[in-house]
Amino acid sequence: LLFAGHIDKAHLDGVGLANTLYGVFVLAVSSGYSSVFDTYGPQVHGSAKSSELGTVLTKCLLQGGLVHLIILGPYLNLVYVIDMLPTEGLHSGEETIVADDFRDIAVQYLRLTAFVEYLDYAVMMISKYFAVQGQTKFVYIVSGAMIATHVAANYGLVSVLNMGVNGLGIAAIIGRAVPLAVSLLIFIVKVKREEFVWSGIGFKTLIGWKPMVKLGVSGAINCFAEMALYEI
Repeated sequence: LLFAGHIDKAHLDGVGLANTLYGVFVLAVSSGYSSVFDTYGPQVHGSAKSSELGTVLTKCLLQGGLVHLIILGPYLNLVYVIDMLPTEGLHSGEETIVADDFRDIAVQYLRLTAFVEYLDYAVMMISKYFAVQGQTKFVYIVSGAMIATHVAANYGLVSVLNMGVNGLGIAAIIGRAVPLAVSLLIFIVKVKREEFVWSGIGFKTLIGWKPMVKLGVSGAINCFAEMALYEI
């Protein structure tokens, strides 16, 4: 929003609306579903089956991917919600064309960032995987990389190259993709050094989903309701 506001008011309002819808319909569901690892991760790590912690992570990543695909349709169709907004009175004393620009920017930003949340979710899951094994310093590294990359990408694409809403959307993608790459690199190095528990990917990652899905869905619904009430 900081960089959107430096472009003009239409970009600030458009990206602000997109972020609000994104927070309610996507981020809230993702954060809620991540509670699955919060429950199963520590339980497995503290048990005799600690070697299966990697299996829990893989299950969470697969299930989270399916959840994001399910909500992707309604998310992308939020354009119809935006189209129902009035074209007059959105900005006191300004012309209707500003409102049209505002809506177009919101729609374009929503479409550009459609897959951003899964990248965010994956980073969150791997960070929790680090933390449950006591590797908290890597959580700080990844979080720092996310903020620094996002700021640098926005500055370069929006402030320097003047790419407008396209620059804002691409910066959002870069701001998640780079931290995910850093997370995976640390993860691979730690596994090779046998400092992280990882049992590989196999059939067992596809079974035993029912209790995890029930927990994840309840968490997602709870977070969605809280975010919706907050925005209302």
